[in-house]
Amino acid sequence: CAAADIPSIVFLPADKISVAQLVQPIANGALVLSIDSDFDGCMRLIREVTAETPIYLANSMNSLRIEGQKTAAIEIVQQFDWQVPDWLIIPGGNLGNV
Repeated sequence: CAAADIPSIVFLPADKISVAQLVQPIANGALVLSIDSDFDGCMRLIREVTAETPIYLANSMNSLRIEGQKTAAIEIVQQFDWQVPDWLIIPGGNLGNV
């Protein structure tokens, strides 16, 4: 989003994430909100906010996320001048799309 100049808001539970998890959204220009809750509480709040405001939900609750992830393959091959690499290593997170 930062590269496309699209504002991003990330809700994170206070004191329940690693420094690496915190650095990622900050380094990419997101507004990070520390919520006194757990991940489920953050998700409930996000659902309320996106239901009442014109903010787009772009996390795992959005089925369109897979379509956006598919574009990664196209972008990678495009950056390699349309030559498919022999290997591609992508972080898996919880591997919800496998």
